[in-house]
Amino acid sequence: MKAYLIDSPAGLFLLEKTGKISEKALFAHNPSDAASQLKKVLNGELPTESSAFGQRLTQMELDQVTVDSEALARLARSIVKAEVVQAENDPTISKLRNRLPSILVRLRIIESKDEYEQFVRDVSLELAKTAITEATTKRDLYAIQTVRSIEDLDKILNLLAGRIREWYGLHFPELDRLSRRQRIILIRRPNKTRHTTRQGDPDLRIGRKVFWGRNDRHGSRMATSGLRNSA
Repeated sequence: MKAYLIDSPAGLFLLEKTGKISEKALFAHNPSDAASQLKKVLNGELPTESSAFGQRLTQMELDQVTVDSEALARLARSIVKAEVVQAENDPTISKLRNRLPSILVRLRIIESKDEYEQFVRDVSLELAKTAITEATTKRDLYAIQTVRSIEDLDKILNLLAGRIREWYGLHFPELDRLSRRQRIILIRRPNKTRHTTRQGDPDLRIGRKVFWGRNDRHGSRMATSGLRNSA
């Protein structure tokens, strides 16, 4: 037996070429719940509520099941033993999808085509809301990770700066006499004062006095060769 598996906001349907429904798994009447079930199908998974549908298909003697999407192909292969054919442009599936509302009305699964179309719109809206929520949540997670990374880098930089200051303080103990602002001025442009601060700035005068008085330092000299050997 050859059959066609199609999905819709109303449920999963296994149909014959004539349009006869061999098996069906109806989704919830609530658009929100139906959207949740349809989302699983779109991900190639069989909803838990449709497990009985899967068991019935497993017991059927099917030769071939044709689907029109990769998600349905994965779902079909997980529940049937028959050959699964994926054909996105299969004319029979297109006809069955177009006829599905009329088939559901004839079987009194829905009251009218208008009711079906409204239900499709409601389910589509719920799917869109879910997609937006997931996308927003993902962006928030990226932002959180970025902030945490920056905070970690700041801690690491502060730790390294402290180590460098302690290490260089062995050679330049007068460094402790400088305020943080004075150190920043000297590190940025120690010999181009006009571009950093005013000539009469007391911070600059004190900082430059200590910096340029390095010949009078009381710290020990650092031998480059000794550093290389220790490394």
